[in-house]
Amino acid sequence: MAGEAPTYQYKVLHMSPTGTTLFPWARQWMKDYFGRGALERQINGLQKYGWEVVSMAGGSAGFLFMVPRITVLFRRRSDYQWDEHSLEEVKRLLAAGDKIYAAMLYRDITGVGLTVAKEDIARLESDL
Repeated sequence: MAGEAPTYQYKVLHMSPTGTTLFPWARQWMKDYFGRGALERQINGLQKYGWEVVSMAGGSAGFLFMVPRITVLFRRRSDYQWDEHSLEEVKRLLAAGDKIYAAMLYRDITGVGLTVAKEDIARLESDL
């Protein structure tokens, strides 16, 4: 039927707008994912894979002290076509031993759930 509304996948990102101070010995993927400037890096990274920002809201959370938090809602069309070239970064992270970050990136690229991502990452890892 002509004029049907497209279907979308949705993703929510909820984190500190300034990032988190980490110990100097934290792994690089942790610094990239949670450290200073991580919110901007994650938004830009998701936009690279077809996700668009729908809404952004700020607030605070905490019991003894208030911590600023940002919630960002993303969406992309369900028929988004990602290419095999996008998985090169995932394979590079697996080769470097960063399995957790590789799984998170794989989920961002493909839009699959955690269980499917773990199975696919295990298969990619065995192919290396």
